[in-house]
Amino acid sequence: MRLCSTTCPFPEEDKIIFSNVQKVLSQLKEVDFSQRFDPDITATPYILARAFSEALRLECVHGIFEDYDSVSWLKTPNGNIIDIMPVGVFGDNPLLIHGKSTRARSYRAKTKFANSANVETCIHRIKKTIIEKNNHH
Repeated sequence: MRLCSTTCPFPEEDKIIFSNVQKVLSQLKEVDFSQRFDPDITATPYILARAFSEALRLECVHGIFEDYDSVSWLKTPNGNIIDIMPVGVFGDNPLLIHGKSTRARSYRAKTKFANSANVETCIHRIKKTIIEKNNHH
C-alpha cells in the first residue's frame, strides 16, 4: 500500500495514526455490534468517524464529498484526511489523503449533525471498543 508520494509527503505522526486506525478498523470488522451491544447499532461512517475521533483525540469533520452528502472523516493534527469509509471505493479502507492534494479539495465541511440519544450511545460503545482494540497494540 502506498501512503505517500514525493510531492505530498506525510509526517511520520500521521502515518502512525493512520496505521493505528487501519489496525483497529480491521479488528472492528469482526465485531457484531448488534449482538454485543444493541440490535439498533449500525456502524455508519458518521458514527465510526465520531467514535474514532473521540477515542484517538482527532478532529471529526462532517460534510460533503463531491456530490455525496452526509460523509464524515478524520482530520490529523497536520491537516491530512483519514476517510474511514470512503464513498465510491471498493477494497481496503481507510484512505489517508494529503490535506493539500487535489483529492482533498473534494471534501467540504458542512454544519454539524444533530445527534439522537441512540446515536450518542452507539458512538460511546464503539469508542470503548476502539480504545480496547487500540490498547492491544
